[in-house]
Amino acid sequence: MLHHYAYDGRIMTPPIELEPLLKGSFSAFYEVIGHIRFFYVADEIWNGESSLTFNANGNQIVSIALGDGGFTVDIAGEKLSVVDESSMKAVFDALDKTAFNYKRPMAQLNINPKGFPCGYRCDMCILNKANNDGDNSVSSEFGYLNWLCYHNCLGDIKVDRFDSTGHVCPGCEAVRESNPKYCKYVNCATEKGCANCVECGDHHTCDEMRESHHPGQCSLGMTADEVTKLVVPYYMKWRLDLWGANNK
Repeated sequence: MLHHYAYDGRIMTPPIELEPLLKGSFSAFYEVIGHIRFFYVADEIWNGESSLTFNANGNQIVSIALGDGGFTVDIAGEKLSVVDESSMKAVFDALDKTAFNYKRPMAQLNINPKGFPCGYRCDMCILNKANNDGDNSVSSEFGYLNWLCYHNCLGDIKVDRFDSTGHVCPGCEAVRESNPKYCKYVNCATEKGCANCVECGDHHTCDEMRESHHPGQCSLGMTADEVTKLVVPYYMKWRLDLWGANNK
């Protein structure tokens, strides 16, 4: 298994490395860890081999034991064996009942369908000038966290570590004010006569959405803060789904 290591010695492993072990259950594992990361605030304790635990405020909310061709999810003593995606609803339901106190704030999951029709949370991005208080102190984390999250996780793209100190983005709204045709998502929706990507409904197959990260994609072993900063802002598809379901 190919690992890399955080500055504090944590073992970081691209999920794709587990596919030979999990075999047909890998897609279910990918969706389960993505669901936990997106909807709950928890630190990941990963042993680099077969044990992944999610802890919130010192409390274990779920433990996952990986095996040959499947994995077992332990949620408050309820053990669920998963060999394919048919078991995912049971896992999600169990989490919803026992870990509701650790759910991610809805303010992080909502979209602004007018300002950000694609579901991207520019306002949560640590490269956004508005989040740097004029001293670029937050943006300096980006190069390290981006490498930590996505190194060797993106197919043939190897994310290298770089120094982002001093590199900030003015933010989508500021860029659009200076160049109204800059945003491809706004342009696409406008051309289709839609107010946002939810209204269009093609956001899971649209080629413009190829930059949307999946929350199960990044390395195992992330802290809750790292997931909030480098995963949650950029997964647009689930955010669009959630907004659409709540605004029917």
